[in-house]
Amino acid sequence: PPSHAFANDLLVSLTATPLPGIRQAVTRYSVDGSEPTSSSAIYSGPIRISENTTLKAATFYGEGSSAVRSATSIETYEVVDLADGSVYLSDLVESEVTTYPGCWARDANYIGGLIRLGGVTYAKGLLVHPRELENGEMLGWVVYDLEGSLSQATRFSALIGIDDSMLSFHLGSSAFIVEVFRQDEWERVFESRVFDVGEEPEKIEVDITGARKLRLITTDGGDGISCDHSVWGLASVH
Repeated sequence: PPSHAFANDLLVSLTATPLPGIRQAVTRYSVDGSEPTSSSAIYSGPIRISENTTLKAATFYGEGSSAVRSATSIETYEVVDLADGSVYLSDLVESEVTTYPGCWARDANYIGGLIRLGGVTYAKGLLVHPRELENGEMLGWVVYDLEGSLSQATRFSALIGIDDSMLSFHLGSSAFIVEVFRQDEWERVFESRVFDVGEEPEKIEVDITGARKLRLITTDGGDGISCDHSVWGLASVH
C-alpha cells in the first residue's frame, strides 16, 4: 500500500514487475530507513509493521560487478492512536468505497485542489460523490474499520456540505448519512437534510460508541447525481 497512517498492525506486500525473457529478480528491503543493498533482507512474504516505519525496497539481478538494481521504492507508514485525541479518516485507508468514477478523494476536491466549503478552505476531509447503483438507487459511500485503538472511539464529527467548486455550475445537492456496524448489524445513527450547493456547511457530531465499522453515505438529493460533490470536511473519530 502507499504511504499512509494505520491504527493496527499493517501487512505490506512487495511485487516486482518482471520483464519478458528475464528471470525474476531478487527483491531486498529495509525497514530502518537505510538504502537496500545486495546484503539486505530478501523479501519472501508480506512484512508486518506495527510501528512508525520507512520501508525501502529494490530488486537486484545478477551478482558481483555485473549486478544491476532497480530504483528504490520508498513508503512511510505512521501509527495513529486515539490516545492522541482524534484521528482524521483521510489519514487512514478505507476498507470499501463506492462512488462515481473519478470523484473520490482524500483531502482534495475532484480536480486535486483543496476542499472548500462556505468560502473556507480545509486541508482535511473526504469527497464522496454518489453514483447510480444496479438497483437504481443514487448513493455513494466509504467504509472504515474501527480496529485497534479506533475501537475505543465514541464520537464521529465532520463538517458537511457541497464543495464550492460546484458553484459555477449552480448544481449539486446531497443528504449525508452515518451508519455504524455494531452487535452484528448495520445501524443508521444520523441522517441530514438535503444540502444544496452554496449553502453554509453544518458541523455534526455523532455517537458511535461500540462501532466496529463506520459507513459514510451521500445521496443524490433526489434530483440526480450531477455535480453532487459531497464533502465530509475534517471527518474524524474521537
